[in-house]
Amino acid sequence: MLCILIILCFLLTGIAVMYAGEVKYCETSAQSVLKYGISGTGIITVDIENGGDNDKMMSFLDDLKNDENIYAAGNWSYGATASGWAEELAKIQGQHKYSLDNNSYGNNGMLELIGINPQALDLFQFKIAEGTSPDQLKMEEKNEYMLYLGSAYKGIEVGKYYENQVGEKTIRYKVAGILEKNQPVLIPHLELLTENARTSVYPSEYAVILVSDDGLYDNTILFSYNKKHFEDVKKTISQLKQKYDFQCDITKVSEIFRNINEANQERIHVIGKIAVIIMLITVVLINGQHIARYMDRRKEYGLLYALGAGKRDIMYIMICESIALYIIAWIISAAIIGLFFGYFFLTGDTGEITWYMERDIILKNILPLFSMLALGNIIISVSVVMGMVGRKKPTELLGKDV
Repeated sequence: MLCILIILCFLLTGIAVMYAGEVKYCETSAQSVLKYGISGTGIITVDIENGGDNDKMMSFLDDLKNDENIYAAGNWSYGATASGWAEELAKIQGQHKYSLDNNSYGNNGMLELIGINPQALDLFQFKIAEGTSPDQLKMEEKNEYMLYLGSAYKGIEVGKYYENQVGEKTIRYKVAGILEKNQPVLIPHLELLTENARTSVYPSEYAVILVSDDGLYDNTILFSYNKKHFEDVKKTISQLKQKYDFQCDITKVSEIFRNINEANQERIHVIGKIAVIIMLITVVLINGQHIARYMDRRKEYGLLYALGAGKRDIMYIMICESIALYIIAWIISAAIIGLFFGYFFLTGDTGEITWYMERDIILKNILPLFSMLALGNIIISVSVVMGMVGRKKPTELLGKDV
């Protein structure tokens, strides 16, 4: 029986490791939009390295606007959530030609709006969201960005300076105003936009409007475009690049995601395998010990058997013991894996995309697999012990000294 147990455990281990090697990241709808676009559109980035002349930059964008294959454009910068913003960008491609509505996430690099779409708040590194204390901001002296906050932040004094760490960069902010709920707001800093684009109503009391006074300098611009005419779009951008003497690179966002996925795939598989093996070893050891204790407990089972307890009663006891042992094994495994991942995230360089990949693998693949493996081990341990008990008479279970 013990040999059968060992063989079955090896089989379970093999299946688990093979499965862990096939786990895949499940994309959110916003990230899928970034990667694939919607309604025949794609998303590209244009990295402009020498866009210091704002008038020149606006002329460049105006010329791009006239390309029939380019639907909308906006900025991917510090505060804007790329995936949430791109989803809005793709949605408006059929409604507005090169313009962004009140619920968008970027206005030509000048306005970054956070607080409208909860999906964006999940990814935004400067997390001011419902239930978040404004006290988490730190006072600072120098002003680089301006904040317009919803009425929930009335406790923050207008004119104060704050700072926040975004990756390796320290971004500084000045509170420029507190907005009342549903208050129409005119943001004078956005002089490059139309009057309609600069005047908006922000219904959320937790709205956060982040305004950059850097203009369009050295930004990455996102464009949604007609997928069927990518080469035409690329040709247009190349011609305008020469016309305005810009140094810029054109990249499909799908390529960016593909490169990220390829770079992380092997590491993700290794993480999955390690987690599964940790769980397997713990469960197998504890349930193996449960089976090994059979010889020490045979008198107890034999006495119950002799006193009239049926095999079903003994099986019920064994199942309860196995479930209890499984819970202990699960807790121990979860603690070990938690420490492992804690160390990994504290010492590693994990970006937003990597974090979501690893989180999805843990929640959607590894944890369900844990339950399947543990259930398998419970069935094995109960079956083996029941087989050993069921084949013996009460006197045999009680031992020779009866």
